[in-house]
Amino acid sequence: MAAASDAVRALKQGWWAGEIAPLGAGHINDTWRVTSASGDYVLQRINGHVFDANAVLENGARVTSALIPTDVPVLAPIASHGAPGFIDESGDCWRLTPFVPGQVYQSSLNTLAQVRAAGDAFARFQVGLRHLASTDLVPVIPGFLEFAHYLRELEETLAGIDRVLTDAERILIEKTRDSAELADAFPRLHQAIHGDCKINNLIFDGDRVAAIVDLDTAMFGNPAWDWGDLVRSASLTEAGELMPDRYAALVQGFAEHVQLEREQWLNAPTYVAAMLCVRFLNDHLNGDRYFKVSQHGENLARALHQRSVVEQLRRQRSTLSRLSPS
Repeated sequence: MAAASDAVRALKQGWWAGEIAPLGAGHINDTWRVTSASGDYVLQRINGHVFDANAVLENGARVTSALIPTDVPVLAPIASHGAPGFIDESGDCWRLTPFVPGQVYQSSLNTLAQVRAAGDAFARFQVGLRHLASTDLVPVIPGFLEFAHYLRELEETLAGIDRVLTDAERILIEKTRDSAELADAFPRLHQAIHGDCKINNLIFDGDRVAAIVDLDTAMFGNPAWDWGDLVRSASLTEAGELMPDRYAALVQGFAEHVQLEREQWLNAPTYVAAMLCVRFLNDHLNGDRYFKVSQHGENLARALHQRSVVEQLRRQRSTLSRLSPS
């Protein structure tokens, strides 16, 4: 209730009065749908424990300003007293964007046309930001999506643990280290990317992408990071098995706009899954400070699942090779 009352107060002080209701089930930010006399909107409290919240607001404004003149469907934030968001008396940062009706898919898209549209939308997002200068985006999370960074954090965590690790934790730690060769294969580049290419960050109108949302992690990074995350989200079963027809549809949409090296097409999904495994494992060992959980152990389960994805992608490499651009 306290969070809801905070949201009502921020909405009124930063913009205007309205009715709110919880929206979505994100792991990081708090989100509400707003119904008001001026229309329907989405209100978010940006998690300042995870992000540089002020940088998130500024980056979002710059990204949408660059993309709105193009045909890339993004939602510009509603200004608050001339600023891209509202900062309340406690220092919390709030953002208001238009509400777009449509369908959000959490685990699987319905059609191959939607899968292709997802690849097309996220690739065009990258293309639309290629002209940004190096000073246009501020890092919102140090080392975000850099596998080597998370491996170092894991070793630092392990050095400070004063309890006996469980068998599951110990085995998973050893397995994460055998993916370390990927850490240097996908360095950060001066290319703006979305940074969170999951299907639940797209709003669909039938088979068409009506909006790309959640620009919190828009940053300069490696274009292959977006590709790897998209493959993991849109072309794998919940158990982590590759669906060849969906992978091929993603390639059709993404490769029309963005070119990667052969090994990047093949290895980026494994890179992302291995990197996420380390992130979830480290958060589990640190007491679940980053990702929301309902009970301790959920982040360990998430890490184990990502490790399973790594192993399945390695087994299916011949299929990936056959369907990837040459």
